[in-house]
Amino acid sequence: MMVSETGTASHWNVTLDVQGVRINLARHGKVGTRPWTKMTAPYTTAFEIWTEHHLRDEPHPDIAIRSHHHRYADTYHAYPTRLIQTGAWQLATAYVHKVAPNSLADIGGCIITIRDGEPSVQPMLYRAEPKVTWRAK
Repeated sequence: MMVSETGTASHWNVTLDVQGVRINLARHGKVGTRPWTKMTAPYTTAFEIWTEHHLRDEPHPDIAIRSHHHRYADTYHAYPTRLIQTGAWQLATAYVHKVAPNSLADIGGCIITIRDGEPSVQPMLYRAEPKVTWRAK
């Protein structure tokens, strides 16, 4: 069990070294709620993570994984830190229907395989059954 600085088994933010690949994990990410703004926040966050590490003269994460917004996004190789925003593990809640009523959740996650220090990311996304269309008789 990995224990945090506070003595708990959970972390707000943790960086792992897996076969020489630095992976940073945190719960909350950012993703746009409109199709044309979806990638703005992931690109910005990836650059922000890389920049903050660079300014502190620290090694940057190769991959940063964020969650909690029900939309899958991947910045691929746009910046030295690749950001992956995971999909949802559940369908939209009342809160999601309130803040992004037209947004369709990406259900699933991703599998990261590391071979010889090179990560490969495979998204595993699923679609919910479409709602039945009500028809007047």
